[in-house]
Amino acid sequence: MKKYIKRKYFVRLAFVTSFISVVTIVISLVGLYLSDKVINKSIARTDFIIASQQDVTSTIDQLSLPQHISIEVDTQSGKQHFTIDLVAIQAQIDAEQTAKNAFVASNVFDVIGSMDEMPLVIVYSDSLLSDQLSIIASQVYIPPVYPNITIEGQEARVATGEIGYELDIETLKQKIITQLEQRIDDDITTSLQQVGTVLSEEELIEVQDTAQSFAGKDLVLGFEDYTKTLNREDLTRIATGISGQKELPMDILIDEITSSIEREPQNPVFNEQDGKVVEFEPAVNGVTLKSDDFTTQVNNALNLLAGTESDTLTIEIPTEETEPDIKTSDVNTYGIKELIGRGSSEFVGSIPNRVHNVALASSKISGSLVAPGETFSFNKTVGDISVYTGFKQSYVIQGNQTVLGDGGGVCQVSTTLFRAALNAGLPIAERRAHSYRVGYYEQGSPIGLDATIYSPTVDLKITNDTPEYILIQAVVDTKAMTLEFEIYGTDDGRIASVTDPVITSQSPAPEPLYIDDPTKPTGYLEQIDYAAAGARVEYDYHVERQGEILIDKKFYSNYRPWQAKYIRGTGPAQ
Repeated sequence: MKKYIKRKYFVRLAFVTSFISVVTIVISLVGLYLSDKVINKSIARTDFIIASQQDVTSTIDQLSLPQHISIEVDTQSGKQHFTIDLVAIQAQIDAEQTAKNAFVASNVFDVIGSMDEMPLVIVYSDSLLSDQLSIIASQVYIPPVYPNITIEGQEARVATGEIGYELDIETLKQKIITQLEQRIDDDITTSLQQVGTVLSEEELIEVQDTAQSFAGKDLVLGFEDYTKTLNREDLTRIATGISGQKELPMDILIDEITSSIEREPQNPVFNEQDGKVVEFEPAVNGVTLKSDDFTTQVNNALNLLAGTESDTLTIEIPTEETEPDIKTSDVNTYGIKELIGRGSSEFVGSIPNRVHNVALASSKISGSLVAPGETFSFNKTVGDISVYTGFKQSYVIQGNQTVLGDGGGVCQVSTTLFRAALNAGLPIAERRAHSYRVGYYEQGSPIGLDATIYSPTVDLKITNDTPEYILIQAVVDTKAMTLEFEIYGTDDGRIASVTDPVITSQSPAPEPLYIDDPTKPTGYLEQIDYAAAGARVEYDYHVERQGEILIDKKFYSNYRPWQAKYIRGTGPAQ
């Protein structure tokens, strides 16, 4: 009996094992058959239960897209209709990629599942579609009027703004592509979205109160030679976020400062020929604005200005600097490492000959190397000033009058170099002021900071008492009518200061002088000299290094009153 049961058990086990083996083989064969098939996929309303990639590709390849896309835009003035030709955006079906996608998404178990919807693969020119949509957007766009503030006298005028409407191009683009992927020929409908804001009554009052808190107040931003002053209107805009445009005022300010001060690091250039530097560019650190720190500092300053009686605050713009690969000291053996002094002047209104002379004399000075202990002579360096050396005639002071003479305008150069030497803290071995006040030397500068030359008797001499050579460089801008001298060397820790010039006495200009000229017709009048009040001016020049006084000198400028002169015609009238 036991043997019978045991044999019956083994028969059943063999049957089950055989059945499982058969099922496994069947499943394997089915799986092998379906392994290269697209299973249970619906593509653009075309169903594929079991199909090869090639069959799917061939079927999809027979499909076509509509010739155009119809778009209905719901605007404030009603519905507007537009059409985009699919040829214009180079749209077509990629049948092969569509079949590949369907195959990758297929699984043998999809046979017993529900049918999956899959999109067509559409290839098109995104830039051309964007261009078409931009044209539509421009036709339905209603620009917003952004809230704005203007200061008129003591009154702050605030425009509350108006809502505008614009087309959401990216959303509409996605609708178009989705419809093409499904090969749907219906109109696409869309509406405009609001842009801009309108101030509430409470916000309007808040803006006006903010503007009042900044009345008569300024915030000065500075970095190196760059300076920007934010007035009451600017401060109110930043504090309230009102700019009159889409961008926030702080973002606009950051963009402006970034473009003004940021730069890449610059390696130096130093080429010498016959004892003169013919090409020089100092090493310059790269500069990047620390915008987060800047925003914090400005906001803190706004709070301080609004809450105190302070009229003006100054912020040093926070930056991060990157050193160049090569330092200035690496390209020369003269110990020239850095900028130690700078002087500038303006000569707006100069006649062309004077501008020529300023540029020529500056070029003769620029590149000069002055050894330690050596005294630089302006006259010796510039040399002969005449038509024979390239100078042109312009107005010069000669005796008691201003006349045309060779090299008029060279004193602009000596004046600017004198200012650079003062800024560098160098000893001035010789300097003389002009006979009378010249308007060019008081453009953007106080009275008294001038230096005349008249070869060979009147010179400007500067001594290099630093431990290394100094290099003098000129920067002339004949369009902006500005001149700048830069003195490079080694900073030995000296600090130079010049007090504000003080006018100790003044005398009025004499009455104009009219010089009759019978060769000119009656009614002719030409001014050949300009009036200037007389003045005696003085200021102190002090240079100190680690508590040691290097220079303590007083400069005097004694300007004579100067008479305006006119040529007056007395001859027969023409």
